[in-house]
Amino acid sequence: MTRKKLIHASLAILISVLLAVVMAAPPGSVSADLLGGLIAHWPADGNFDDFAGTNHGTPNGGMGFATGRIGQAFSLDGFDDFVNVGGGTTLSFNGTAPYTIAAWVNPATSGSNMRIISKFNRFVAGEYIVSLTNTNQVAVGREVPPFSMVTEPSDTLPTGEFSHVAVTYDGATEG
Repeated sequence: MTRKKLIHASLAILISVLLAVVMAAPPGSVSADLLGGLIAHWPADGNFDDFAGTNHGTPNGGMGFATGRIGQAFSLDGFDDFVNVGGGTTLSFNGTAPYTIAAWVNPATSGSNMRIISKFNRFVAGEYIVSLTNTNQVAVGREVPPFSMVTEPSDTLPTGEFSHVAVTYDGATEG
């Protein structure tokens, strides 16, 4: 299996790796003081460039762009569309590194598992998958404890509207 980082979902998605930047910035503007600690940010402004770093993406499948929650979003079909952002080590979080992965997600349907963001090779510490289950619950898989978590059954994302998904690990808690 090749080492890939994927941005993958059903209809539209905006990915950022620091919650504060997506939540605090008004549409179309990100001030320099909000960028401290930001590893990667793909605003999908008509391209696949990493606004905060060098993890620029390459589109795969027949994907395009759509109106997003903030600006544009990647429009993915949920089957074979994804953005490959390469093998940069900045996207690896060793077993104890704290991190936040956040995305605006607008699933068109439910009923199938859909990856939101993935950097996963089995048995490699620091690898992860953030996805939606077939009932639109947020699921997280990691290659270090805690290995996997799923939101409560009552916490499902609606179809046809944007929801903010954020996964945070403090670097210490295992469960």
